[in-house]
Amino acid sequence: LEKGDEDDDDDDDDSVINHEQDLVTFPSFELFFGQNTDILYYDPHVKVRYAPFLANCVGSLSKWETFFSSLFFGGTISEALSTLNLSKCGNRDNSMMKHAHIRSVILKSWDAKTGTYKWCERNDDEMDVTVPFLPANCHLKAKGSVPARTWSSQIYATLQQQKVGGYAQLASMAKSWALEDIKRHLDDPKGSDSEHGGGEWFLAWLRSAHRDIYDDIDRSDPTELLKRKFMAGESDGRPRKHKIGDINVPSCADGFNHIRSQFGSDGDDEKKDDSESLTVTPSNAETMAKIIIDISMSKLVDFSAVLKIAEVVAAETSDRVVIVCYMGSVHTRAIEEFYCQKMGFKKKEFVGQLNWEEGEARALHLSQSLWDFQKLF
Repeated sequence: LEKGDEDDDDDDDDSVINHEQDLVTFPSFELFFGQNTDILYYDPHVKVRYAPFLANCVGSLSKWETFFSSLFFGGTISEALSTLNLSKCGNRDNSMMKHAHIRSVILKSWDAKTGTYKWCERNDDEMDVTVPFLPANCHLKAKGSVPARTWSSQIYATLQQQKVGGYAQLASMAKSWALEDIKRHLDDPKGSDSEHGGGEWFLAWLRSAHRDIYDDIDRSDPTELLKRKFMAGESDGRPRKHKIGDINVPSCADGFNHIRSQFGSDGDDEKKDDSESLTVTPSNAETMAKIIIDISMSKLVDFSAVLKIAEVVAAETSDRVVIVCYMGSVHTRAIEEFYCQKMGFKKKEFVGQLNWEEGEARALHLSQSLWDFQKLF
């Protein structure tokens, strides 16, 4: 943090000292995979490539599931990394982890003066990708974890050691619940998506595989696209309809096979990889890579929240504990689903609404029990 010099004699707020600051981001696996969500949902124009990492370092959808489960669902970091083929990622000697890098610091840019492309430093004003490579050698770990674990894995391991209170069983149930939900989404990304806040995976697939339709329709509400059979074209005023109901997102198993096929691998682990010849990742393959990662990361948020709630309650001596979760509705509904449907908790009341009309004031009128938590019990 940097603070400008203070001048007691000058109270003029219009005087602002601007300093260039070097922002430091500590590398973590959560951020490396989590930044994918922002790009997939909000900045699809930003060029990053997760497909080479999945094709060359992971190798198959089943290996991705094993790696992800080991990394975030109770295993250790070393166990998770051991499932990857990091020999294909280069080494420290040549300072290049080729397939584990998702974004380069340089690019070829068109030079209008010379009429040729030239190498230049990338301008990251469009998107600051703070962890541009898999942080295999240097990364954050959960405090006190020995051997090293990620934050969610450490909470899971801690709860598993609880001998009383049923917390070990809760952690195991949460793991099974989350992994089953991930599997359901991997099998059918469009059909399994939430009707209350989903649609981003389908929208991303439209952009990469059906760009003409994507550019021609109203895509301001991705959730609505999941429900519609037809969408009217809008780009040039001509009346027409696009039959988007017949467009499906491939299963992630098929999508992963497509990713591998683009990098010279047909599933034979003994076959020599010739992906060096591929310099441009096809849009469809990269979009499927992002969808696969986002499906897993999205459920990791729910799993982590469920475990953190249990950890907080386990540390309390009182049997009356109020925990406030400030999250999006998709995640709060998932937490409610686990604790009410899996653990047998009762939902006492619901404040607000799931669907809002455009322009409707989103004011919440809190009940008396939310002004006085004692009335919750």
